[in-house]
Amino acid sequence: MSVLNVPLKISLHKNQEFVHDSKALVIVVKAGKRFGKSELAVYKAVKWAGEMPGSTIWYIAPTFGQAESIAWNRFKDLIPPQFIKRMVENKLTITLINDSDIILKGAENETSLRGPHLDGVVFDEAAYMRKYIWNNIIRGQLLGINGEKPGKALFISSPINPLETIGKNIKDWYTDFYNDALRKSVSGNKD
Repeated sequence: MSVLNVPLKISLHKNQEFVHDSKALVIVVKAGKRFGKSELAVYKAVKWAGEMPGSTIWYIAPTFGQAESIAWNRFKDLIPPQFIKRMVENKLTITLINDSDIILKGAENETSLRGPHLDGVVFDEAAYMRKYIWNNIIRGQLLGINGEKPGKALFISSPINPLETIGKNIKDWYTDFYNDALRKSVSGNKD
């Protein structure tokens, strides 16, 4: 049974559709409150899993607890039950009938992010994660092997309020990351 064209119970607004329709390998979104960032992140992960049978798609939130509280029920509500082959609640893992795995992770345990080849990864509230995770861990796991296409990435986050960084070990790398992606896009880099 194919999961490629399954209608999902979600209605995207115009700006979410613009992001969803992007064909870029790496999509970087900076949006404010009430944009529907998490809804779009979950939707994108499910669509990728449906389009790529046997794929491994990760949804990463700043912490494992946030992944569970922000997205786990959204994944379960969005995916029609007849397309779920297996669900492991304590591991926050859903396997679709096309053998694609959607796995929810937390960025606070960097060691748990090392290892497997990934076909897609969604970073929800990416500004609140260390840039190191992308540059030194996940990016390499998205590389294509043996002539395969590289995996896809979606970074979606609200900007960090400068007041939130006072007295904390939070560095605002995401604004520069977003501006760099914007410059690349404007200069014609489609990926």
